[in-house]
Amino acid sequence: MSITRIFRESNMKTKLSLFTALITVMLISISSLVFMFRSAGDITKSLIERGLTLVRSISLISANAIAGYQYIDVQKALEATVIHDREIAYAYLENMEGVPLVFKDKIVTNARDILDHYGKLDRVIRRMDRGTGKTGEENIAVTLLTHGSEKCIDVRATVFINSLPQAYLRLGLTTRYIQESLLTGLLITILLTVFFIAAGIISSMIFSGIFTRPILRLRDEALELGKRNFDREIEVRSNDEIGLLAQTFNSMRLDIKRYTASLNEMIRKLEELDKLKTDFMTSISHELRTPVTSIIGFAHISISNMAVILGSLPENIEHKVIKNIHQQNQVTGIILEESKKLAGLISNVIDLMSLESGRLQWEIGDFDMAQLILEETGKKSAEAEAKGLQLSFHQPELLFPVRSDRKRVAQVIENLLDNAIKFTSSGSIVCSVVRKKGALEVSVTDTGTGIAPQEIEAVFEKFRQSGNILTGKPRGLGLGLAVSKGILENLGGRIYVESRPGEGSRFVFTIPTADSSEEPDHR
Repeated sequence: MSITRIFRESNMKTKLSLFTALITVMLISISSLVFMFRSAGDITKSLIERGLTLVRSISLISANAIAGYQYIDVQKALEATVIHDREIAYAYLENMEGVPLVFKDKIVTNARDILDHYGKLDRVIRRMDRGTGKTGEENIAVTLLTHGSEKCIDVRATVFINSLPQAYLRLGLTTRYIQESLLTGLLITILLTVFFIAAGIISSMIFSGIFTRPILRLRDEALELGKRNFDREIEVRSNDEIGLLAQTFNSMRLDIKRYTASLNEMIRKLEELDKLKTDFMTSISHELRTPVTSIIGFAHISISNMAVILGSLPENIEHKVIKNIHQQNQVTGIILEESKKLAGLISNVIDLMSLESGRLQWEIGDFDMAQLILEETGKKSAEAEAKGLQLSFHQPELLFPVRSDRKRVAQVIENLLDNAIKFTSSGSIVCSVVRKKGALEVSVTDTGTGIAPQEIEAVFEKFRQSGNILTGKPRGLGLGLAVSKGILENLGGRIYVESRPGEGSRFVFTIPTADSSEEPDHR
């Protein structure tokens, strides 16, 4: 069982105890570590300052001694410095080639080893460039190295005689005492942490019980409230913050009880209104469909009769009569086209109401999507050509079997083609179909006005039209895409749009194939 799961399944009392202990440990640990490292930094800085002071003073002595070839004096000075200062691990006077002349070393005590293996012991120093340490002096360098088996701060100064460099003086300050100081501080931190953890756990267990009991009572009352038991009142036993919370909870319970009753009444009325609206729209649409169908039929008959009349007129008929007949024929054609549009709107309204009420009838069967698209583009080709648009469908050399409602899918394709023609003034409209992961993806791409980014999300909502209806004539009721979306969602597909204003739109819908594991058949 993980720590996260244990914490999640623990009660409030245990969580409060653990949280208090954790905060205590974090605060003590962070403050102790900050103090330790600041102390270590101060000690290191002080140690370097001492090394710089010593190396400057000894380098002056060494310069005078070297000038008089009194190396024994340098040896005594080095020995005195190393022996009497526990923080000094070694002191070397080297010639310019890095060979030790006189030295005193607490770590490597065998003089023969120093002379024979000096290069191996301190290759880092021999390769060190002057000015490695930021001392502010070019002739003094400070670096951290391992001398023998111990880490030391090495301070190296150039010894000048008559302004010419003659030797190097090196002092090594051991970091052992810094490490011992850090270790002692760490031990004290651990002991304090253990003490405060125990104290924090004990105190939090005592006080958590006082705080959690009324909270648990509030939890039980909240569970009853969630079960719609609005008549159970919380008993207030104190005047502190928990008591005020209980009073607020009681007030909230009464408000929820009142609002719930009001909301239930509003929902009931809205459901009645929605049903009345659906019934009204359906009834009106059915009532309008009959006369509109009659108007379309009479318009067809009138156009046919006009054609017969024009063919049977004598040659000596007046030109004015023929002109009047042509005008009547044009008016009848307009009536026919507008009646067809009205019939389409009525059908969309009826379909939308049927989708919302779940009463739309479905006829599921097998058909070929490519053939259906070819038929629909053929129906719309004349309308596209009338606007100077190029409507094309790149028919694939594969069959795309679909098991769905052929009539409703055709309605979706027709709606998309109608919109593309309606909102495209010049250019082309291209239809395509591809197979993707057990579904067919059908797209209708146009070079029309496009859709603004802020309108893309709402374009599939009912009674929404693209563009500004105050500056342009509304084109339709905005039901086609809403109906198309409802049809596709009921058939297990989806629809979306990609568009940029002024560049056109690409409407895409998917529909599941007859068999998601089946490959397309070659024609």
